[in-house]
Amino acid sequence: MDFGQVKIAIGFDISLLQGMMNQLYIAGTIPSTLNFNGTSISLHQPLIQYRETVTEFFLALVVEGSYTTTTSSGQPLQVELELIPATRINGNSVVAGFRRGNTINISQSSLSVFIEAFLSLQFDPLLATIEIPIFDGIIQLLAAATGIPAPASTWSVAFHLGRPAELNRPIISFPRGQPANLFIEGNLRLTCAPCLVATIALPGESADLPSDTSFVPQHTGLQIMISRVCMDALLLQSATALIDTEVQGATITRFTMNMTDLGLYMDGQARKDNVNVQWRGVLPLFYQRYRKVSSRQHSAIKYAGRMDFLTSGLQISFDLPWYLALVQGLLFFMGPIGWIINDSLIEPLLEPLDDAPQQLRLSIGSQVSNAFNGLLGAIGFAENFRLFGHDAWIFNGHMAQTFIAFLGKNEHEITDIRYDSYRFMDHVGRSVGLLKLNSGHELHPNIAGRLMKDGILIILGHHGVNAPYGYYVRSNPNTAPEDNLVNRFDD
Repeated sequence: MDFGQVKIAIGFDISLLQGMMNQLYIAGTIPSTLNFNGTSISLHQPLIQYRETVTEFFLALVVEGSYTTTTSSGQPLQVELELIPATRINGNSVVAGFRRGNTINISQSSLSVFIEAFLSLQFDPLLATIEIPIFDGIIQLLAAATGIPAPASTWSVAFHLGRPAELNRPIISFPRGQPANLFIEGNLRLTCAPCLVATIALPGESADLPSDTSFVPQHTGLQIMISRVCMDALLLQSATALIDTEVQGATITRFTMNMTDLGLYMDGQARKDNVNVQWRGVLPLFYQRYRKVSSRQHSAIKYAGRMDFLTSGLQISFDLPWYLALVQGLLFFMGPIGWIINDSLIEPLLEPLDDAPQQLRLSIGSQVSNAFNGLLGAIGFAENFRLFGHDAWIFNGHMAQTFIAFLGKNEHEITDIRYDSYRFMDHVGRSVGLLKLNSGHELHPNIAGRLMKDGILIILGHHGVNAPYGYYVRSNPNTAPEDNLVNRFDD
């Protein structure tokens, strides 16, 4: 992926927009009936569709329904119009939103005047309330890291549609016993869904990406791409802030971090018990996913995965027992786990991190989450946006992280269940490892249960349960094989 001058790019699947439209319709904000001069119009739930022709690609809002007049009833009706992503400036702030483009089709021409009037008088004001405050919080982070305290409205931003494409996801490895010698073992070709892309560049730079393609892997929801320049600035600022502070009982006297092509370089020094300890080296990134677990581990399963950096590549000047805890403490308090990818986005982790420093809670990912919850709050809803970590990698010094994301209301069906096996004492069995939905999403039962309990995901015949060991999915009335996370059977 070529960033051009863009520092951060955030892509979200258009399915998130569909979820928001679903909620607007269910809440009655988008009306289900219209009446005009003796004509009654019934409208179904609006659909967001990606359209592409030989010369252009765009978002279409499609509303189907029927109309009844004094002489006929139940006549089919379809209205199609273009939605155009746009940015708007409100004072010193800048937000992402939409404006109405061309009316593509009104299947009943006799209703055109009335429908166009409705669009102008009611739909356009509704679109004006849909503002995603995704830029300001991230710009504040960048301004602090780059020393450019300019108002958000003066930074370069863009908001556009990304067409379907493929994305290379490198697989990083290293020779046995040589974790500092990283190399690309291969590439995964990820199919990317149509997405909306928000980009940020410094004032005076271009916020346009060189390519108009999507970088959001299919059936996930949201992707954050952070350029190497941005990563280095954020890491340097965070590392500098830790100098002269105490971590794991050691006082940090020198510390710096920056990106390499495939990993993270760390160089620092700390003093404890009148002994100086120095460390330097490259840390490979690995995203740890939880798939096969034993029943005794269920209490720890609160999320879909987490990001780890392998510390064995560091060269340590003294073999002291506390140095590893020191390094782990540094990774916790700043850098990839704090500022950049912040798996505290996964909400069950938020409570243990309440005492973490401010930068841990002001991560880029948190700003994205706050932006979407701010969007729903602005149009009268409670928080109905959820993020769950899914994957992460480094490429050419840039950072990528993928999230499972859901917004608004989403109704789906379970099409497949994948099981994990377990052995506990004298019993063996299997647990529900993944639920596959007709949308293509593959969800851990904890994620699906959380979304269902929160009313964001609706699966007919099933409900979410919040238990002491996490969320899970049960059928109505609790009689189907997928009732429980664990189905025990004896040898």
